[in-house]
Amino acid sequence: MDKNTFKKAIEGIKELCGAYREGLQALNKDCKDNVEATDTRLLYGSVDIDKATKDKYPQDSRWDYVVCYHGALYFIELHPASTSNVKEVLNKLDWLKGWLKDKAEIGQAKKSYHWIATGCVKILPNSPQYKQLVSKGLLPKTKLKLGN
Repeated sequence: MDKNTFKKAIEGIKELCGAYREGLQALNKDCKDNVEATDTRLLYGSVDIDKATKDKYPQDSRWDYVVCYHGALYFIELHPASTSNVKEVLNKLDWLKGWLKDKAEIGQAKKSYHWIATGCVKILPNSPQYKQLVSKGLLPKTKLKLGN
C-alpha cells in the first residue's frame, strides 16, 4: 500500500472521511512522543480512529490510532498499562477487529496492533492478564519503533 492508496482507503471509509493526516499529525503529543520512525519519508499518514468514530459509536470501546508506515498499518492504543486495564484494552482490540471486517481496503493490508503504555507497565509476567496479552500478541510497551 502506497501513500495515495492509504489516503484513498481512509477517505473511502465514511466514518474516517476527513480524518487522514500527513505523517504522525493525527497522534496526540503523548503518543507522538513515543512513536519513532526509522525513516520519516516512509510515514504515509495517520488517523485518529477514536476521534473520527466517536459520534457513530459513542458507547463503544474505540481504538485510538492507525499509522501507515512503508505500506504496513500500525494500530496504536495509548493507554495506562496495569493489570486492571487489560480487559478494557482487549475490548478495544475486539472492537477494532470487528470494525475493520467491514473496511475491506484497509482490512487486507499488512497490519499489527500495539499498546503504548502511558507511564510504567504494571502487569506482572506471571499474571493471567499477561498470558492473555501474550496470546493476543499485544504486550504493552513504552515506545514503538516503526520500521524495525
